[in-house]
Amino acid sequence: MIAQILGKVVKKSESSVFIETDAGIVFEIICPQFSLEKLPPENAKTRIHTYLYVREDQMTLFGFYDESELKLFRYLISVSDIGPKKAISILSKEPFQKIISAITGSDIRFLSSVPGIGKKTAEKIIIELKDKIRELSTVTTPSDRQIDSSVQEELYSALINLGYKPNQAEKAIANLKNVSNNDFNALFKEALNIIKSV
Repeated sequence: MIAQILGKVVKKSESSVFIETDAGIVFEIICPQFSLEKLPPENAKTRIHTYLYVREDQMTLFGFYDESELKLFRYLISVSDIGPKKAISILSKEPFQKIISAITGSDIRFLSSVPGIGKKTAEKIIIELKDKIRELSTVTTPSDRQIDSSVQEELYSALINLGYKPNQAEKAIANLKNVSNNDFNALFKEALNIIKSV
């Protein structure tokens, strides 16, 4: 099982991200919309939690920004009639906590509004998962402590323009501690200190 992939973001599409590992292998990973939005810009390094789905005729990697999203994905595909693509559609509908609240709150209307999920399937999800996912309802996802992708892009460009190498810029941005702060000047100063301390 491929549990995580660490590498450089090559490009993003509407439904997937391409990540190149240090070994030069490029993986295409299908992600929920909200995970894609949290991932850093192209050429930045990232780590993504993955689930390898294997069938006779295909092998597909599904990726998630944090482990709690992966756990919810695993719960969803354990429900009959819910395959990986439907699970990704559910996870792309609303942020993580809203989906958890919809299931634990028996919100059939919300779940059945997801493309491919009818009323009967929505009821089945609630019956089978309502109690199982209570542990996830208290999880705080990193989304509230993530630097905006636009700020990351600005930081990366500024560091490159100063003459630093791409790998130096990527590592500095990946190691920023003050991730709840989107103040460019403060983050840029911190990034410079990280590079100089290496």
